Amino acid sequence: MTDKKHKAARVGIALSRFAMLVLLSTSFAANGQQTDQPEAPRSLPSEKIEQLNDRRNQVAIDRSAISKLEARVATADADRLPIFNARLDQAWFDLLTNIQHYAKTVSDEKNAGFIVDNYSEDAIALLARQRANAEILFARLKDRAALPASDASVSDEAAAYERLFKVLKRNTAVVAVFIDSLETARSFEVDASEDELALTAAIQEFAINLSVFLELSVNNIAEVRAGAAVLPEDTDIRARLAIAEARVRKTAQALEGLLTQMKRLDLDTSRYQQQLLTATGTITTDAFNFTVLQNLILDWSDSLVNQLAENGPTLVVRFIFFLLIIVVFRWLARIAEKLVRRGLSSNKVQVSQLLERMIISTAGSIIVVMGFLIALSQIGFSLGPLLAGLGIAGFVLGFALQDSLSNFASGLLILFYRPFDVGDLVEAGGVFGKINHMSLVNTTFLTLDNQTIILPNSLIWGGVIKNVTAQKERRVDLIFGIAYSDDIPKTEQVLQEIIESHEKVLKDPEPMVKLHELGESSVNFVVRPWVLSDDYWDVYWDITRTVKMRFDEENISIPFPQRDVHLFTQTAHADTKLESAQKSDTRPAQQTNAADVNSDEQD
Repeated sequence: MTDKKHKAARVGIALSRFAMLVLLSTSFAANGQQTDQPEAPRSLPSEKIEQLNDRRNQVAIDRSAISKLEARVATADADRLPIFNARLDQAWFDLLTNIQHYAKTVSDEKNAGFIVDNYSEDAIALLARQRANAEILFARLKDRAALPASDASVSDEAAAYERLFKVLKRNTAVVAVFIDSLETARSFEVDASEDELALTAAIQEFAINLSVFLELSVNNIAEVRAGAAVLPEDTDIRARLAIAEARVRKTAQALEGLLTQMKRLDLDTSRYQQQLLTATGTITTDAFNFTVLQNLILDWSDSLVNQLAENGPTLVVRFIFFLLIIVVFRWLARIAEKLVRRGLSSNKVQVSQLLERMIISTAGSIIVVMGFLIALSQIGFSLGPLLAGLGIAGFVLGFALQDSLSNFASGLLILFYRPFDVGDLVEAGGVFGKINHMSLVNTTFLTLDNQTIILPNSLIWGGVIKNVTAQKERRVDLIFGIAYSDDIPKTEQVLQEIIESHEKVLKDPEPMVKLHELGESSVNFVVRPWVLSDDYWDVYWDITRTVKMRFDEENISIPFPQRDVHLFTQTAHADTKLESAQKSDTRPAQQTNAADVNSDEQD
């Protein structure tokens, strides 16, 4: 019976465990199904509904404003017509912008999991009309993109160009909003390919027109500059030159803004970037595009080949003239260096040798560079692309050589504040030696054992600079010790005679001999004569040698550290204690011996 009860109990436990496993697996499966199910859409909160309704109502307000302004434009007189047209353009732009904002808000709420079915249909319908709205505004802006008349005055020309560039800026803004609308339409899974093709065609036409206008502006500024060179005092020409320069600058800005939108559509902009770089010399991150640089190099090489083919004999003459200009300017650079050196050598100008060398070399280098550029212009090279290329190279080198720029700045500060000069004995940056040479990047030291060490200027200026030879006079600090048993007045007299008899010790400031301190094993005197900086080590070594010899002659001792060592042996100590115990003990001999043994063990 007992075995049957045990079997029944084991069967019951097994069944209960199986039931628990079934329940657990069912609950896990249910949880897994709940996790895999997407989150149920939620209803929009009241504040979000109010926000969407406000944006939708704003679109209706914009349409109403457009209708009213169109009616006023139709009946306005010539004086008020430009004002109403500008307001109508702004209304159309506000309509485009507010439709985009409304549709984007609906899309964001939909992606956040809210129910926006009614708003989505409305937003899609509004986005479908964005192309028509943009085309209307493009046409209106095109009508107002008018150039000034050829016989316009300077003020009228400036005003006309100001209106034109406002139109160009507004046109780029319309393109940006239209591209945003296309992206929002795709978020609703709407096919916007036709609208994108239409926008791409419009942008490319707009870019071509701006490119042509920029080229005309560059040619115009060259003509105006030629006139200004002939009549530099003519105020009208100077004003037109300022207008022409502003025209190139603002046209380039308009083209650059349009190229930013073209990149959003993955359109090729390398040709226009090349034009911007050659026309203005402005360096942007796009200037490092491989295609842009490649096109610049190809254009330059093509220009060189054409020049050689068409103007071979002329180029030979120009090349000879190029060499002649280089030689002349090198000769002028040498003359300039001599004149600068003579001017800096006069008594009226007090500069360090380091600064003098830098000014002389800089003056010569500037003249050589100017001659090189003039020679290049004489053989037909355009300096604009060349300077732009140099700007790019300088921009790259500026990032690559940040440490060198830090050394350059430190070199300028050293030249300005003059903490040392050529020939000075200086300790700086962990180096001790004479200054041999200095550039704007590093300084050359010649150590006392004739080693040449080149140190970056940033390490010198960023630390402590100790100029040993900056002052004409230096004090030699010497300390001599005598024994406590020696005669102090006699020692003072001997030391005073030694420093007074030395020919290189200065009388003024007066040398000093004083008892300085009572040391552990000596009485120390301090000896401080003043000498010229160049005589420092000679006097130091001479006096040290003379003191030792005179002290020996006068029987004055120079103590040195001593130590007394006392040695104690354990055996001798134990024997002494045993003898003492035997004299004072009155116990029997056997007991005494035992006590002595115990005493020895304790010791």
